[in-house]
Amino acid sequence: EGGAVVDFDRLDVFGVEDVLDIGGGRPLFSAFEYEDWAMMSLRFEIYLLTHAFRRDVNDPDRVGVHLEHLPFYYQKYFKKALNPKLYGVDSTKELLEHIRDTIAVIGKHQVVQAMLPDDMESRNVFAMITEESRRDRSRRASLGEASAALRMSQQPVPG
Repeated sequence: EGGAVVDFDRLDVFGVEDVLDIGGGRPLFSAFEYEDWAMMSLRFEIYLLTHAFRRDVNDPDRVGVHLEHLPFYYQKYFKKALNPKLYGVDSTKELLEHIRDTIAVIGKHQVVQAMLPDDMESRNVFAMITEESRRDRSRRASLGEASAALRMSQQPVPG
C-alpha cells in the first residue's frame, strides 16, 4: 500500500490499481519528462476527438475522422492547431505513428479511430500506456536505436 516500496523498473504498469500511488507514495508517472506529458495529452485528445466526432455525426457510415481532415477537426474541437512539427515530425500520419497504441488509421480511406472504447470506467489507462511507451523508447535508446528518441520542441507555458 502507501508505505510499500516497489521495484519501479519491474512494475507491470497495466497491473497498477492506483496511478497516483504505485507504492511508497510514488505515482506511476514519476519518471515522465515533458515529451511524455505531451504524448499522453495527445493520446487523450485524439481519443476524445474520435469518439466525440463519431457521436456528433451520428452516422453509422462515418466511423471516424479521415486522416486529412484530422487537423481541421482538432482545431474545431480543441481551439488549437495540431502541429506535427512541434512533435518533431512532418505529417499528421507520422505523428499518429507515435500513438499507434491508442489510435489506428484504418483502410484505404485512412480513417482515424480510437482503439479504446469511449465508455471506459477510468482514464488511468492513458498514464499506463504512456509509461509503457516511455519504457519502450528508453530500452530502444539504450540499445542504440536513434529513432527511439522523441524530437519535440518544448513550448513555453502561456501566462
